[in-house]
Amino acid sequence: MEKFRKMLKDAKGFTLVELLAVIVILGIIAAIAVPSVTGLIERSEEDATISNAEQMVEAARLKVTQDGVSEKTTVSLKELMTEGYLESGLEDTTGTAYSDGEVTYNPDATDISPYSVYLDGTTYDIGTSDSPINANDLDRSIFEEE
Repeated sequence: MEKFRKMLKDAKGFTLVELLAVIVILGIIAAIAVPSVTGLIERSEEDATISNAEQMVEAARLKVTQDGVSEKTTVSLKELMTEGYLESGLEDTTGTAYSDGEVTYNPDATDISPYSVYLDGTTYDIGTSDSPINANDLDRSIFEEE
């Protein structure tokens, strides 16, 4: 019995205060890291949506060039996919196919780019069918207005 008591007395381990200090430090690190990761995910989803819109504009530019269009025209997302200018299955950030989208070509536009785009996604939208976003204005600031 004497040996057992001596062994317990010499036992090494962490005190309750040390364990609580580690838990507090881990809590502080988590409180800092979680918002940073959330913001990073949101920015990457915004960038993915912008990339999809830019892809639509480039597909419409190819179609307009190949068709020799010289007047204002609107090309739908569905039309771009059906005619093979875009791969079918263009998806938004949730993995859902876009419900609607179109690119307007206006050679007489006063904007820098004659292309404007509208894209309707589950989480993020770019412009509206009545008010598309000019291709040169495609950046994260379009989401701040919402």
